Amino acid sequence: MRLRVLTLILIVTMPQALQAESALYLRQPSLSPDNQSIAFSYQGAIWRVPRAGGTMTRLTDGTGFDTEPAWSPDGKQIVFSGINFAGVSDLYIVDEESGELKKLTNDFYDDRDPAWSPDAKAIAFSSDRSYFGKDGHMNLFLYNLQTGKIQYLTEGAHNDYAPSWSPDGESLAFTSDRDGPFNIWIIKNNAGEFEPLPIADNFTDSSNNAHNGKNRLNGNGIFKKGQTKNFFPSALEKTDQLKKLTKFTTGAFDPVWLDEDNLVFTAFENFSFQLHQIINVEEKFEEAPSVKNDILSTVTDYWTANKLAGEVRSSTVKYKRKFNLDIAQSAVSHDPIFGVSGGAQLAVSDMLGNQQYYFLIYNNAQARSDFLSSWNIAVTRVELSKRINYAIGGYRLRGRFYDRVDSFFEQSQLGGFVAASYPFSTFQRIEASINLRKEERSYDFRGTVIDGIVVSNSISYVKDNSLWGVTGPMDGERFNLTLGNTLDIQNNDVSFFTIIADYRRYFRLSPRTTYAVRLMTRINQGKEAFRYFMGGSWDLRLYPRWTIWGRKLFLVNQEVRMPFLDWFVLRFPFGGMGFRAIRGAAFVDLGQAWDRDYEFNEVLGSLGFGWRLRLGGFLVLRYEIGRRFQVRDFSSPSINFEPGLKKAFWFGFDF
Repeated sequence: MRLRVLTLILIVTMPQALQAESALYLRQPSLSPDNQSIAFSYQGAIWRVPRAGGTMTRLTDGTGFDTEPAWSPDGKQIVFSGINFAGVSDLYIVDEESGELKKLTNDFYDDRDPAWSPDAKAIAFSSDRSYFGKDGHMNLFLYNLQTGKIQYLTEGAHNDYAPSWSPDGESLAFTSDRDGPFNIWIIKNNAGEFEPLPIADNFTDSSNNAHNGKNRLNGNGIFKKGQTKNFFPSALEKTDQLKKLTKFTTGAFDPVWLDEDNLVFTAFENFSFQLHQIINVEEKFEEAPSVKNDILSTVTDYWTANKLAGEVRSSTVKYKRKFNLDIAQSAVSHDPIFGVSGGAQLAVSDMLGNQQYYFLIYNNAQARSDFLSSWNIAVTRVELSKRINYAIGGYRLRGRFYDRVDSFFEQSQLGGFVAASYPFSTFQRIEASINLRKEERSYDFRGTVIDGIVVSNSISYVKDNSLWGVTGPMDGERFNLTLGNTLDIQNNDVSFFTIIADYRRYFRLSPRTTYAVRLMTRINQGKEAFRYFMGGSWDLRLYPRWTIWGRKLFLVNQEVRMPFLDWFVLRFPFGGMGFRAIRGAAFVDLGQAWDRDYEFNEVLGSLGFGWRLRLGGFLVLRYEIGRRFQVRDFSSPSINFEPGLKKAFWFGFDF
């Protein structure tokens, strides 16, 4: 909740690398009494950095979430609020030099906003440990470092936050909504006078411990009812004065004393937070109307956290699969060469997603007479309930297709397949598949070349430990090595082997910048081996899609992925729209495809810049601009750039 005056100082003095990447995550800076060091919260831990700049020192391990650091008057210790993984917020003290950690409170109450008294004897803080805390109200308390006791400073059905001591310790400024909007209030102590102050007796011990802290300042943590003499300002003392210094209807927060008679705070006005200063606090306090002090509630039972109760017994319920429709979509398309085609696909799965079914049906008839024979149907079942995942399916596919070398051809397939995957670990697995089908293929110029029973089988080793960002991987590596064979076991019309190697590595240059490289080769060698194709934003960029064909290919992609725009907003008279995390990339690609019909006499390349924009969490739009070039004459290589800039717009995640 705190907004400190020192935020600008911290960003200016912090190391430049941290400024560039993580300045947005720095919180709650606190200047040491000697003005030489700044403590702050970052990545769930408390850090220290010299005010003049230099090396950051981590003071807590951040196993919970540590916030709101405040220095002791001698500058040797820092008190802060730490939230453990159970969501419990307690107060801690860390030694600035040794890093020794001490836990002050240890219960389920929400303790926050610690502030050290100028005489170093006590810590004021905000907590819901009062009677009214059961309704979510926060009041101010005092942790006495000499006795380990917690005392009330305020109490009531309102919220008191951000206590701040005056330099002489006689006044305590804080934020409160006790009469409506949040405003700045001050409790002033009458020097030389004191009355007994009740002790908070609902301070209970607990095993909650975010830091495994040692050397707790208090003994057993359980305090008996009693009273203690108080020399600190308290709204519960009749002799102390409580007054409101500001009258904002939109809220005033986080007071900080500049000296004994001046303080600054933040206020919300004109749709923005602004810094304000109160000059001559003493005079303003005397002019403010008197307010009735708080009265401590007379109760015997304080609120405690609700506990789960009931009979506990173990039982076994057999899981019954119930399937639901996950995907249902249809499409109709028209092509000037292949004509009209249309169809639909469905996907259903059980509640756990362990068993999935996929259905595909479409028709690509080019003439009325072909309608009945042009139905394409495929059914697949995927089983994920065991360590070995597997899929089985059957299909009937028929249609007219195009090959860049052999022109148009008719192909029909009727068959089934089995595929399985076995994980060695979270990141590595082995995959295998076998596909058996009756296949017929007839070319317009070559005639029938395949009419038999064809078997395709493959085995793959896969590794993937990549960490993803908004538009693609940012760290780790991905690898796929596949070996396969396809054979016509009836007439020997088909016989070829397949090799695929695809390696991708991501080198993190900074938290938001990555150098990515991909090395890939694909080979189909043998009788009636099908051709690969590439070109476009997914592989060899700035070349037309699927215009590079061959039974052998290689590809090298290199790019530096970097932030471009974190936030881009368009405003209109009737509203607006915003775009987040627009990423940039500088790339260089090399690749080529070849076989006996296409000689390998040059290497194709491209270089340029690109931008990626993710929409809706699943779609990444890509725009690239740059130059294409060719590397020729391998005995004496030369690079020839094509004239003009090439541009490409497409979609898809980064490789």
